[in-house]
Amino acid sequence: EECLSTVLADKLAHPLLPNTALLKIVQQAHADDPTIIDDCIADLMTVKDNDPACSNFLQPLLFFKGFQALQIHRVAHWLWMR
Repeated sequence: EECLSTVLADKLAHPLLPNTALLKIVQQAHADDPTIIDDCIADLMTVKDNDPACSNFLQPLLFFKGFQALQIHRVAHWLWMR
């Protein structure tokens, strides 16, 4: 959970919105809605099972932009629904 939060915050960091502020938002979303993490785990398993280029669970988390976009979309949806 902490790794996912950190990766997402680092990828979206901007001088006007530093990664520390983003990290707090992502962590708050994960704490408030545990299904975000459950869905992320399911996504990781699906990618690993269906993508022959993916040899471990860390690859999509660190390098697959589509996977990262889906995870941050879930956080954005959580923010929108607040």
